Amino acid sequence: MPVTKHFKLVAPFRLRPLQLVVLAVLFLSILYPFLELLKSSFVVTDGWGLDNYKRFFDPRQSRALDALWGSVWVSLLSVLFAGLIGVPLALLFERVDLPAKRVLAALATLPIVLPPLVGVVAFLFLLGESGILPRLLQKMLGLEKPIFYLAGVRAVIVVHAYSFYVYFFLFTRAALRRLDGSSIEAARNLGAGMVRVYAQIIWPQMQHGIRAAAILVFMISMASFSAPFIFGGKYRFLTVEIYNSKLQGQMPMAITQSVLLGAISIAFLYFMLRREKALQSLGQKGVPLPARALRSTGARIFAGMIATIASVVLVLPHLTLVLISFVKNGTWTSQLLPDTFTLENYANLLRDPDVAAPILNSAKMAILATTANVVLALAIAYWNTRRTWRFSRLSESLVMLPWAIPGTVIAIALIICFNQPHWFTAGS
Repeated sequence: MPVTKHFKLVAPFRLRPLQLVVLAVLFLSILYPFLELLKSSFVVTDGWGLDNYKRFFDPRQSRALDALWGSVWVSLLSVLFAGLIGVPLALLFERVDLPAKRVLAALATLPIVLPPLVGVVAFLFLLGESGILPRLLQKMLGLEKPIFYLAGVRAVIVVHAYSFYVYFFLFTRAALRRLDGSSIEAARNLGAGMVRVYAQIIWPQMQHGIRAAAILVFMISMASFSAPFIFGGKYRFLTVEIYNSKLQGQMPMAITQSVLLGAISIAFLYFMLRREKALQSLGQKGVPLPARALRSTGARIFAGMIATIASVVLVLPHLTLVLISFVKNGTWTSQLLPDTFTLENYANLLRDPDVAAPILNSAKMAILATTANVVLALAIAYWNTRRTWRFSRLSESLVMLPWAIPGTVIAIALIICFNQPHWFTAGS
């Protein structure tokens, strides 16, 4: 017993230097760049002022305001269509007893593993102007031009809906697994129909997860860069406008745009955290409701076909990437499908240093970043759970910021702080 008391008194004292190091790293790598970004947005030629913000909100002087509203509308539509895909799929896979349900559900979550740029490239080859499906329909219908193809803002919305519906799918499935089966069975025994059960019992327990998914998808859509950059065309998006302002040497406007986009992201992070607390307060009560077995053979076949078709459609971009990776360079031009396949593309990864260099560099950066993040996150989680750290809330907030703020905003903030030799970067 005395040993335990001694440990409780000494442990916080021994960890204090490490805690200060972690706080310093969090401050210098996260909070300090964002504070510098905010400060720089008020710097004008004569000193300090709001001229940069006046230019942003003046449509006669800047395209940024159009880009802001464009990003908001596309994000709202992305939330809508992602929800229309993810929620019904979750209901189908969770509430209906389907054959091979685990395999089909695993296929439905595949879009979340595609990096943003890779997913956009997959859609470009699959549904772009020269994509496989538009060419296929053009040939089948005997048309001179494709009847449809993805381009512009609709392409961005389709890519977002495909990439982000997984959040609705996972959040809704989690909510369905927390359903109180006893209350649903009681309602049925009292004569309530399925419509009334869903409206008065199931939906109130699902809506918290759906709202959390909607907030998360809106945040990610606002931060999206790859799809707007490749498909956006003349439609303006705030992330792309930040990039263009930087390329054109308009750093004051790029900084101001970054501050406003970061402020929107932080606001939605706040709502996201509040929604997460609401979800945590909803513990499972009673007995979980088992999946509903379909008695009719026709219903089982129909449900299985719908689930299979949905899963195949959702995995098509992945299959397209695999197909293209085996195509010999320069052989696929006007054909409907490639007719010359080779392993040379993969062989070049082993024998050509220039081809392998991007992959190796990405792997090195990923390993270094993951190692640093694991060490930092474990230290913060350990001290916060032991309640021996007075800065637990501050540390948690700082850790969440880089996740919520778009990469373009983070890049501009780091450029502002460390585009010159700095002691924090060892003078480099």
